[in-house]
Order: sequence, then C-alpha cells, then structure tokens
Amino acid sequence: GYSYYNLWSADNTTTGFNDNSVVKTVYDPSPVGFKMPASNAFTGFTANGQNVGTMNVDGTSDSQTYQNNFGHNFWTSSSKTATINFPASGCRLSSHGSLNVVGSDGYYWSAGPYGSSGGCGLYFYSGGVLPLFSSIRAYGCAARPVADE
Repeated sequence: GYSYYNLWSADNTTTGFNDNSVVKTVYDPSPVGFKMPASNAFTGFTANGQNVGTMNVDGTSDSQTYQNNFGHNFWTSSSKTATINFPASGCRLSSHGSLNVVGSDGYYWSAGPYGSSGGCGLYFYSGGVLPLFSSIRAYGCAARPVADE
C-alpha cells in the first residue's frame, strides 16, 4: 500500500508538508541533474510560510502586473535582490484532461504525498499564494524541479 503514495522520493515515509530530503526515483519527471522539490519548498513565497500569508512577490501583487508577467515574480531570498518567475500555467482537469485556468492560476507539484490520493504543492492566483496546498493527484499540475545537491 504505502509504496504507491511515494513515487517521487524514494526514502520518504511520511505524508504531508515537511523538509525531508528528496531521493529521486525513476518516476520523477525531472531531467537528469534535477529532482522534484520537498513539500515545504514553496513556504518562502509568503512572509509567514503559511497559506494566504503576505506574498513575497516583486510587484506582481498588482493584478495588472501579474497579468503582464503571466504569473508571480517571487523573491528568492530575504534580501530581495533576485526573483524567480512562476507562470500561471493552470492545470489539466482530472475528469477530461482539458486545460483549466491558464493565465490566471498556478499549480505546481512537490515530491511529497499528502495522502493516498493527494499530493503536496503550490497554488497561487493574482491575489494570494498557498505554499501548503494539497490536491488530488489526478490533476495535471506543473513540475518545477530543483537542482540535485
């Protein structure tokens, strides 16, 4: 049973949000030299690390700037000297595979499972960021790999 929870991190034996190291598996969709991020990887995208906290974004809290950038420009550190863009790429719906909310919402998976049918990840829209987001695994969310150590 449990082995099916965890297809993207070989040594992870827990569910939910954590900073456990990720050991890439053959099922990881990332290219060579990269892996899926840990389930807490996106907590720096809000000031308190929680869902709907103050967003750590460079100007994209303004809805027009968000639309112009096709997503959020998140600060990469507390010094606020560099950003990383996460496009509002939407997701594929589980019911029929069609794209949904492209250009308005962003969904990104992490390596950790939330439970037997759910995964951990990031969800955002122009007015909010949920770095501790869980959703059913049947949704086709984007992957944003991180470099192997």
